[in-house]
Amino acid sequence: MESTRGRNLKIVMMVRAGKSYPKIGKELGISASRVGQIFHRHHELVAYATSPFGSLDVKAYNVLKRFFERKLKKPLNLIELKRFVDKNEDWESQLKLSCSCGTQILSQLKEFMAENGMT
Repeated sequence: MESTRGRNLKIVMMVRAGKSYPKIGKELGISASRVGQIFHRHHELVAYATSPFGSLDVKAYNVLKRFFERKLKKPLNLIELKRFVDKNEDWESQLKLSCSCGTQILSQLKEFMAENGMT
């Protein structure tokens, strides 16, 4: 029997491939509305995991994403992140103050940026 996590991932991939909620529901033995609920809840996690930020812990990713959306009014992507770091020598302080992120998350973000040639 397939795990719930596996089923949810399968639903996201099937919807992205163009299958309708009713067809997926029939195939998996659940309602079309349940397929929609699962898709809307899990597609963002799949997008994160398959993005360039997938190596970050989910908490660190969410801190960075919120910072970009709320403070910078821009979508999070590697190009915008590099621009932000290049233009702001105090990027660590800005991030720490704006998002109340702790040293562990900040350390992980610094490591990610170094791995991607941003520091």
